[in-house]
Amino acid sequence: MSNLTAESVNADIAFLTDSFQSGHRHIPSFSNILKKSATIPLISLVLSLISTITTYFFTSYSATSVAGYIEFLFNEGWVIVGATAVVGLIFTLLMYNNFLTYMAVPNEIRGKSLVINHLKSVARRTVIFFLFLMVVSSLLAALTPWFAGAIPLLLFIMMFVVNLVVGAEINRLGAGLALEKISKLINKI
Repeated sequence: MSNLTAESVNADIAFLTDSFQSGHRHIPSFSNILKKSATIPLISLVLSLISTITTYFFTSYSATSVAGYIEFLFNEGWVIVGATAVVGLIFTLLMYNNFLTYMAVPNEIRGKSLVINHLKSVARRTVIFFLFLMVVSSLLAALTPWFAGAIPLLLFIMMFVVNLVVGAEINRLGAGLALEKISKLINKI
């Protein structure tokens, strides 16, 4: 993206705006948007369960068993899993609007748009970084249970960091006003 000029970004924004004004809009289904916005919270919920398994089997001094793990999960481990589920639900609701805006742009236009592809790449790298930290945290829960608590915290932080990073990139490209107009057009739909 560093070799783009302001002219190419402006041409791309004009292309996006014209494509919405010409009636080529896509109305994504509720279930499709919900699936996409709930993917990351579901992954973090699985990682949270893995961290409770890791915590139980590596920090338990008594005989470890499946029945013992289930007892541990319902007595102590549910706090981490429950916190991850609550933060995941909030994450899903907040990301729903972002995915609605993204998926309202037809696939062929998304594929041609330099700005949308760049923003998608930036968001993907940020999410992969946080997922990597969650995986490391779930594995380090073998050392101390405090690492298991990092998963819902990382998910909570990711909610804001993704929006901040994408917003900063929009401003860096100088595309904020044009994308705001596109967003208002989508909201009118």
